[in-house]
Amino acid sequence: MKMIYFLNRQCVVLLAIFYAVVVTMAHARTPQVIEENTDRMGADIRSFPIDKLPPGSFGSQEDICMRACSARKDCQAWTFGKQESICWLKSSIPEAKPRNSYTSGVVARQRESNTDRPGNDIADFPTGRSVGVSEVTECQSACEKNGACGAWTLVKPKIVNKKIVGYGKCFLKSPVPEAQTNKCCTSGVVDRFVPPK
Repeated sequence: MKMIYFLNRQCVVLLAIFYAVVVTMAHARTPQVIEENTDRMGADIRSFPIDKLPPGSFGSQEDICMRACSARKDCQAWTFGKQESICWLKSSIPEAKPRNSYTSGVVARQRESNTDRPGNDIADFPTGRSVGVSEVTECQSACEKNGACGAWTLVKPKIVNKKIVGYGKCFLKSPVPEAQTNKCCTSGVVDRFVPPK
């Protein structure tokens, strides 16, 4: 009987440890867009080598680079070079360039007021005549439903003599373009893996 109690107690302890590790990992990761075969050169705030992980290890070198970016408030993006085994952390979001053996990531942001992300449009559609929460939600939701979309921008309708003229427009984007401050728009970056083109 004592042996069964001892084994049950060990199982409970192991399950508690496993749960604690999973919860810690979930909270340690900031939502990000992951871009395979993509390099984002420039805006480096730090670079460091990452040793190859032994077979059977949990995670990857890219995961280590991503977590290093998540741990810094000033990190907006990262790139990992597989051949060099080097991680570069970025203070902004440089232009994405196709490049084999590189993986990049961009920190996801639900909504960025007064922010435009020009370029890299993969789809667009008109929205309503207002710029309320429903139009922003519609644009964000369209990006989240489109498997290739990494970011979105909602361009507000024009206002002439304090009257709304025309309609707004939602642009879905991939890869994630650099953010620019502009009162014309609201943008966002979704949390997802974007497959290589």
